[in-house]
Amino acid sequence: MRGQTIALQLGFEVGDTPEFGFRARIPRDDKCLDRTEINMKLGTLLVESRITEADFQKQRPDLVESYRDFTDVFDTELLPRRNGQYVSYQLIRNVLAAHELGLSFTDPLFSKSRCLLPVAAMEK
Repeated sequence: MRGQTIALQLGFEVGDTPEFGFRARIPRDDKCLDRTEINMKLGTLLVESRITEADFQKQRPDLVESYRDFTDVFDTELLPRRNGQYVSYQLIRNVLAAHELGLSFTDPLFSKSRCLLPVAAMEK
């Protein structure tokens, strides 16, 4: 029973089959779509794992800010930057993908460290 309760809180049901290497598309301001791969989709939950990314990439502001829903989803003043570039670019894309698809997102390891976002999971 406890496992079922946790699963439902996270957005999946016991017995859901995980989709590894889930491909998502994120709309940009120029009407193009950016493709990103998320480690796993389980029900309505997207999950990223630190195993595949050492630093989650840095990216220049003009590219990150070109995502259509970027300012709707993020408080840009709270996003960390290093040397003028956004850090954790992969996580930013994953959250934008979750937003676009109406899903939740989490990175279990990242949410216990210094947070990119004030929440570990986000719902549209």
